[in-house]
Amino acid sequence: MAAVRETFEEVGLLVARRQDGRLSSRNPAWQRFLATGHVPDLSGLTFFARAITPPGRPRRFDTRFFVLDAGAVANIDSPVSTASDEMLDINWVTFDEAHRLDLPNITKEILRRIATAVDSPTGIAPGSPVGFRYLIGRTWREDTL
Repeated sequence: MAAVRETFEEVGLLVARRQDGRLSSRNPAWQRFLATGHVPDLSGLTFFARAITPPGRPRRFDTRFFVLDAGAVANIDSPVSTASDEMLDINWVTFDEAHRLDLPNITKEILRRIATAVDSPTGIAPGSPVGFRYLIGRTWREDTL
């Protein structure tokens, strides 16, 4: 649910389906979401990877990476204006274009893995093994969840 909420808050995209009737929430972020006439739809999300930022960084994250077919986004061509200072504009780019952007190394690595998986005969299947990357001492470890 946090991934769906963050996607809406940061870029105005609804990982959702239309809802008949009125739903409400006391949470302001969900109030805006529900006011679009949609409810969250997690059915298309696939847990793809997890990574933890190395120790010693000013900000650390324990991040889960999800993938979603664009067809599962209710408003792919018309994002809701978010008035967020986190994202100024949405731009769709290819995997090759993304690798030329100034992105964290782990983000580039996950995008590389997604591109490889998408091109594989099986694609990205729900329930596939999830890679978990983290640092112990000076050595990166890679486990499977």
